[in-house]
Amino acid sequence: MLKKLTLLFTLLAGSALALAFNWHTPEITSRLWKISKSGQPDSYLVGTFHIGKAEHGTLPPKLDNIVKQSDLFVSEVILPIKPSRALTKDIQAMQKQMFDLNGDPLSQKIGDHRVQQLTQRFKNSPKLSAFTQNIESAEPWAAMMMDMNIRPEGYESEYGVDYLLSKAAVRHKVKRDSLERYTELPYHFKKLPLSRIIEQIDFSARYKKESHDILIKMSELYYDKKYIELFRLNADYSRYNHIPDFPKESILFWKNWLEQDLLASRNQKWGPKLLQILPDKKTLIAVGAAHLVDDSGLILQLRRHGYTVEPVEE
Repeated sequence: MLKKLTLLFTLLAGSALALAFNWHTPEITSRLWKISKSGQPDSYLVGTFHIGKAEHGTLPPKLDNIVKQSDLFVSEVILPIKPSRALTKDIQAMQKQMFDLNGDPLSQKIGDHRVQQLTQRFKNSPKLSAFTQNIESAEPWAAMMMDMNIRPEGYESEYGVDYLLSKAAVRHKVKRDSLERYTELPYHFKKLPLSRIIEQIDFSARYKKESHDILIKMSELYYDKKYIELFRLNADYSRYNHIPDFPKESILFWKNWLEQDLLASRNQKWGPKLLQILPDKKTLIAVGAAHLVDDSGLILQLRRHGYTVEPVEE
């Protein structure tokens, strides 16, 4: 259960009005980028997709070799492939945030019918079925988050690029570090108003298939190396306009939450940490591909600090 929950936290793909998020700059022609600066060791940046199918479950030799030659592997969080006491403690502290053992039951907060629907959806998802045992103690945001992590059939975190790179780092005995701790992951979910959480749960109940179809399309574009098309799809929110019970105001809210909370604000926290690491260590950095683009993205942040960041053909 511990491992299954933590893997789900990494899949938030694999997603501002005042400061518009730019999905098209820099143009992404590769998922692999070389980072260089005079007097410093070369490093690499990989834009990942957090899930995949069994056919994606082997790391390409070029990426495996880059892992092997690195001094340090940095991912969004340290995946519990080889747990340590500190990592386990951090994960358990995160999980405690997900439950309110002394408060009102979830059904009183979001409605009994929604809890019943969530329970059924979780039971149909093997990696989430255990969550139903304590669902009435779950925080609304945690229930919403777990619901968002129900994957299309055949897609697993274990086949995602982050997981494969992490396994390679363990196999090659490369030190691992992270840009975030697990206890930081729920922050932007906990900020959501209850009304928005309910809105998202209701949307999921009605349109899970449509959401999965979009995710499958994104996966196909990523693994077919059609990155420009992938980011064009990410930027196109008009796909929701035909949904009558999902008003434009709601689309704009969730667009802003994804782009500014889950992407831009985290990018801005990650940049300074990378600037501390890169001067001394050959580093491989793995983050969701959406963290590469925009003025806040890692590529342009590094370029502003004098690094040459160029795409590498695989």
